[in-house]
Amino acid sequence: MQYGLDPNNPDTGNTGIPDGYKNLAGDGWNNLYKYEHGMNPGQFYTPPPPRNVQARLDSTGTNVILTWESGGGPVSKYGIIAANALFPPAEIGQVSASVFSFTDHVEPLLMSEPGAVPGYQIRAYFSNGSHADSGLARFTKSELDIEAQIVRGPGGGYTLARDLQKVSIADIITAVDEPLDATQCGGKENCHDEQRCMTHDLWAKLNDKMYEYLDSVKLSDLVAQQAARKESVSVLQDKRGKEAAVSA
Repeated sequence: MQYGLDPNNPDTGNTGIPDGYKNLAGDGWNNLYKYEHGMNPGQFYTPPPPRNVQARLDSTGTNVILTWESGGGPVSKYGIIAANALFPPAEIGQVSASVFSFTDHVEPLLMSEPGAVPGYQIRAYFSNGSHADSGLARFTKSELDIEAQIVRGPGGGYTLARDLQKVSIADIITAVDEPLDATQCGGKENCHDEQRCMTHDLWAKLNDKMYEYLDSVKLSDLVAQQAARKESVSVLQDKRGKEAAVSA
């Protein structure tokens, strides 16, 4: 039995996990991956870096919200690294291994300087002292790109300048940079050991269907549905009130 694996049993020890997907060294690389890449299954290698790192600027325009997922391995903590064309990379904060988000405050004046918009990397620190850095993620601004008219004075406020029938739910989701993605790779085709997984097309088509549906639902539809729901509740309450009065 080499590396503690029984060649006559596809699940040594009957753990419920096939031997190919076991991780003997606890480094995040399974036996199958190590076999395919000429690696020793019993040796600890630097684990994969954090994946699916995303950065977006919130509606205030001053906070960058970072999110990511674990790449695997015995992570002890995460470090957040920021850099731009004006300053070298520097770690601006750390979070525990169970936290997968971080908010960085960015000065608005800095944003107007050429090359000053920062990019971010997430560094995973592992229990054996090694670390792995994610790829660079740059943020996009989150703002509702739907024109509004301002009415001043008593009874005033904001009203949409576009007809409700011309504003779809997909428009709103896209405008505020909310992710609408059923894939794990964010469309990068790298979720299976940095390769395209066999179900990528399935989830990509689901993305298309979700967007197609949300694009077909207009803001006017939601308003009409809400009005109909309120009317239905009002009629029901009125009917119950009359029945109670008759029985009394």
